[in-house]
Amino acid sequence: MKNLTGELIFNNNPPQLICIKEENKIAYRSPESQLDQYLFGLSKFFEQHQLKVPIHGAISLPFTNAIIKTPPSKYPLLLGRAVINHIWSLPKKDIIPSKQVADLVLQHNAAPSWNQFPLSRYYGIDPADIQRGVECPHCGAIPMKRLKRTWFCEKCKKRHMQAHVKALKDYYM
Repeated sequence: MKNLTGELIFNNNPPQLICIKEENKIAYRSPESQLDQYLFGLSKFFEQHQLKVPIHGAISLPFTNAIIKTPPSKYPLLLGRAVINHIWSLPKKDIIPSKQVADLVLQHNAAPSWNQFPLSRYYGIDPADIQRGVECPHCGAIPMKRLKRTWFCEKCKKRHMQAHVKALKDYYM
């Protein structure tokens, strides 16, 4: 699902999505490449659990106000509520019960997928000495302040929407 407006051009070589809005061109990562990765990961997940599940990919734009100059070549592009019709049109054979899939996903989410080895104990660091908070990617100040949909650094006055990602990665260490 991509929430984009303007004129959209899906390129294959190089794989990218070009969005033209008010004479500005913005290049995004290819939704087809993203979908390839997601489908691969999902199929491997089901394979590991000995489930044979038919997987179908599609790119969806929730609104119909985008102009498609060049559509994607590998996957269908669905606009607005066309997703519902597309799902209804898929083959109905070999369907496993949704409860079985839901139980598998819940079971998978319950088990931690990272190594909980405490690095602070390994390196002899007192956890109280660890500075907590989101680090500013621009100036390194800690902590940043959380505002609506973004992080704000009171030291350098810059905003960053993804500043928390590094803090999450550090936390999982």
